[in-house]
Amino acid sequence: MILKFATFIIAFTLAFSGVAQQPSLELLASRMTGSFSSKAQAQADTNFLDISLKMTRIWEEQPEVVWLYVEQAAAKSLKKPYLQRIYQLVELESGKYVLYVFDLPDHQQYIGAHKKPKLFDDISIEELMFLDGCQIGLHYAKGVFKGTTEAKCPTNLGGASIASNYVEIHENKIVSWDRGWTEEGKQVWGPVLGGHELLKK
Repeated sequence: MILKFATFIIAFTLAFSGVAQQPSLELLASRMTGSFSSKAQAQADTNFLDISLKMTRIWEEQPEVVWLYVEQAAAKSLKKPYLQRIYQLVELESGKYVLYVFDLPDHQQYIGAHKKPKLFDDISIEELMFLDGCQIGLHYAKGVFKGTTEAKCPTNLGGASIASNYVEIHENKIVSWDRGWTEEGKQVWGPVLGGHELLKK
């Protein structure tokens, strides 16, 4: 009797965990929302920087898509982020998603806006600048959302003209491998050996 009961509990637990890990737009959004840090990786390997990443949900009245405000900075310069973007997450079909990237009209005005998402109530979607080529196609496999930039993403950061990003979105970690390239394909910034491992706080 005890053995049968134990078997039932194990089966029930596995079934429940399987349901909980089914891919969905909300699961993707919940994993991406929050504060992340690569401090542990930077302490263990000097090839990587201590990076702070904040992602906050905005415009939640739109149920079929998810909008996020994204702010990324070196941990020692949080008040001077080097990246501020708006992400739009769209589900194409079960397990397949696209992350569209938009630039803001005024970066300075929105520094620290991850703490005040209501600031975006005064800006319309039409005021954003769509960064064509920077979108990331994501697919869900073995509990992880993975993807990479789908085309040439333009940039003028650090002498590069093209930016690429490979990303893995785990339950409590995001791996982000941002790199900058010249038109000739020479890497001019970003990690060489792999992506930053940003742990969720």
